[in-house]
Amino acid sequence: MNQSKTNESCLGIMISMEFLLIFSKSEESILPTILPLQKKYETAILEEGDLVDTIISEQAPNAILYFSSFPSDREICLSTLKSMYPTSPILYIHDQDSRIRDLNKLNKNVDLVLKALPPPSFILEIVNNCIKNKTKNITTHTPQENLDKIEQPSSPLMQRIYRMAKKVAPTSATILITGESGTGKEVTANWIHSKSPRKNKPFIAINCGAITESILESELFGYKKGAFTGADKDKIGLIEAAHNGTLFLDEIGEMPLSLQVKLLRVLQERKLRRVGDIEDIAVSVRIIAATNKNLKSLVEQNLFREDLYYRLNVVHLHIPPLRERKEELPNLIETFFRNYTHTHSSSVSSIAPSTLSILMYHDYPGNIRELQNILEFSVIMSDGNSIQPYDLPNEMQQDAPGNLLPAPEERKFKDRVEFESLHQFLEHHYQITTPTIAQLEKIIIQERLKMHKENQKQVAESLGISRTSLWRKIKEYELENKAPSPI
Repeated sequence: MNQSKTNESCLGIMISMEFLLIFSKSEESILPTILPLQKKYETAILEEGDLVDTIISEQAPNAILYFSSFPSDREICLSTLKSMYPTSPILYIHDQDSRIRDLNKLNKNVDLVLKALPPPSFILEIVNNCIKNKTKNITTHTPQENLDKIEQPSSPLMQRIYRMAKKVAPTSATILITGESGTGKEVTANWIHSKSPRKNKPFIAINCGAITESILESELFGYKKGAFTGADKDKIGLIEAAHNGTLFLDEIGEMPLSLQVKLLRVLQERKLRRVGDIEDIAVSVRIIAATNKNLKSLVEQNLFREDLYYRLNVVHLHIPPLRERKEELPNLIETFFRNYTHTHSSSVSSIAPSTLSILMYHDYPGNIRELQNILEFSVIMSDGNSIQPYDLPNEMQQDAPGNLLPAPEERKFKDRVEFESLHQFLEHHYQITTPTIAQLEKIIIQERLKMHKENQKQVAESLGISRTSLWRKIKEYELENKAPSPI
């Protein structure tokens, strides 16, 4: 059954759906294109302006397709969608003239970005794959090569942890993993799963702090048809889906008290009851929970059940922060460096010794996640065959001791190469050898006008100035109605 909702009709609870389409009013022309989608799937259609206030649903759509010409509220809409439906892939389609820097902000909320509306057959193929592989967003597997590497850590602290993990892996014991954000708690849980008799069964991960209470209950325990408005068919929860496998509950300290008692019953009786059901379902699932909080302190504050704490804390593994196990850094740096050069098809083949010294010196308050971000940034920014200190993020260069930074002559040499490239450009295209500031400003505006096809709004935004200031500069340099110089 297809459900089409307009501005007037979508002011309440959303009907159960397999697929959600959101579009801005300026994009209504896309509706005929997605008719094949509506015919094949139960589809809810909402107008973008009403999204934040109107979406109320107890179940997540299998996929979300989001069309937009970058309206002002798009980031709020996407953020809301991701927080409400963290397991639903979001496909974002934008127009060809959209600014790429805006797209970069969407990465955390969007699973796939398309630069133009694809043909219906392609949309159907994407949606089919999303529906078939929906659990890929909640079922995570670290590449086996990386799992094998962490089995032989360099630091004594991690060696002790993995000795314990190796002993507990073949059992069904519940495990509590603690540690700061970004220390690798999920990777450790995944490794334990890969070494257990359950390794060929699902490993399903969910962040308990990223979902509202009602949706978290439905996601974990499932529901019976008719349990609430919109529940028009039975839904299997993640605990059931992880039967004979492993369920990783990240940020367990964020789980509401009302759900903690239901989880306790699963641990005690190995049974669960779907929302709205009267029958119990037997499950065999290993629970691995993780948190960056002090659960014992939460128990004392009556924010976490004491009985659940002791049920989870059968085996406690504490992952130390990266600053306390720097012996791991060389292996981690090598692994992430190779991963990102491959991912970005980079020609960078090495890391300069001076860069490696800075990477070893840094304290990494964001732990392994911060190290990953730094290496990915550096691989992308590097222009040569090796990553140099000046390819690192600015904050990292500022925090590094002066003796680890490159000599001023080295930095000046790179700046000189960049300056000479600009000098050659100006001489070749504008016949200017020694440009004044005014000439440079005029040329930059002229080139931007060409780049954005005379769209002054886009030019002003790309230069970070107001349209009024740009208009004055265009008048001052007599650039009105003049085609930019060809290159």
